[in-house]
Amino acid sequence: QVYVERAGVFQIPVQVQVIGAYGLARADIGLIAKGKSDPFCEFIWNDDMIHKTKVIDDELNPEWDDEKVIIGVNPDETPGESTDMVIAVWDSDGPLLKGDFLGQIKIPRETLLFPAEPGQTVTFELESREGLTEKQESLVQGRIALKITPR
Repeated sequence: QVYVERAGVFQIPVQVQVIGAYGLARADIGLIAKGKSDPFCEFIWNDDMIHKTKVIDDELNPEWDDEKVIIGVNPDETPGESTDMVIAVWDSDGPLLKGDFLGQIKIPRETLLFPAEPGQTVTFELESREGLTEKQESLVQGRIALKITPR
């Protein structure tokens, strides 16, 4: 493995690529809408949103072509450091509104550093988060497919 020194801390570069999401909820229901979603993903690392995928319009099974990030993962635990990567899936309601939450996954540091199948597509069930109403909770469903590759 390759180690990179950043701010005096040795880190392992890890590439996380989102392949697609499957079985998402129909968030756009109305008189005009056809009952689909316009999904996109946000990558959150150390409590910062570091990447947002493009929006795929009118799709419950979106696939993203080359949406990936490379992060530096500290192999040693640091007090107060967030050690999970969060990938949240949202339904876009246009450029000014974030839209509806469709689910998220949390990838622990150990999984980033030592994935069961490095570089292979792995599927995770989307999960809820705290503070959702019953209506918001009903939109959380489906799976997301990723490739995790330590460099």
